Amino acid sequence: MEAGKFERLKLFLYMLPLIGFYSVMFITPIVLIFLQSLGLYSLGHMGETHFTLEYYKKFFELGGTYMHALWFSTWNSAVAALIIAVLAYLMALFFHFIEFKGKKIVTAIYKIPLFIPYLISAFAWWTLLTPGGYIQRFLAWLGIIGETTQLVNDKFGIGIIVANVWINLPYMVVLLVGALKMIDPSIIEASRTLGAGFWSTVKNVIFPLTIPSFIAGSLLVFIGMFGAFSVPFILGGSWPKYMSITIYEDVVDRGEWGVGSVQAVVYMIAAVLIAYLYTKIMRGMRGGGERA
Repeated sequence: MEAGKFERLKLFLYMLPLIGFYSVMFITPIVLIFLQSLGLYSLGHMGETHFTLEYYKKFFELGGTYMHALWFSTWNSAVAALIIAVLAYLMALFFHFIEFKGKKIVTAIYKIPLFIPYLISAFAWWTLLTPGGYIQRFLAWLGIIGETTQLVNDKFGIGIIVANVWINLPYMVVLLVGALKMIDPSIIEASRTLGAGFWSTVKNVIFPLTIPSFIAGSLLVFIGMFGAFSVPFILGGSWPKYMSITIYEDVVDRGEWGVGSVQAVVYMIAAVLIAYLYTKIMRGMRGGGERA
């Protein structure tokens, strides 16, 4: 028993520097932001500290700026995540099962966004999609859009979706290709031997085995886009705005640290809820598999 206590103490002492680092760099700022959202801590020029729910009331005001920003951030990121999920799965199937000449070159090309900073990517797409840009002019020439149609800085966030898909698609493809490689080839061969076609095998064998990676990748890219700043800042319109932009404007331009902290708390709660949802889904799937 004494030996066990000594081992636990030794493990704690080994972990103490890491615990201290995370406490100082991550946990403490999160706690301070939460306290600031309640008026119990002052980082900016908030005046005397006292408990208040005014900042939360201001954020949750129906029809107000912040609820619009939250809704726009959510649906715009969700649309991009859905597009990424579908395209990434099809691309992962293609790169995993199809062999062709020049495959390594094509694979390297689609991974290019992995090595380009988000800000550079945002500026590149702004140049391509802005009125007079190559893609905007090409689509206008095809008659798909008008010559003055706004694809960037627009109220629908089209440019944000396009840029987010281009930036995050390679991450999802790499994750799914890795999941496909983990599948025992004999399972797929058995399905084909029993007469199942390729898409039938994908539907009934491959997809169920890769659902955990598919869900994990979809949620990760959604969270990344939901809280992104560079892309919506460059490609977004004056209204509606991503919540990350309203935080920046409140804190930097107006010195509204309290309501800015509330928005940060909402971001953190959203991330925790999504992580909980993912865990719940995975546990349910494992439970279902065990019962089967």
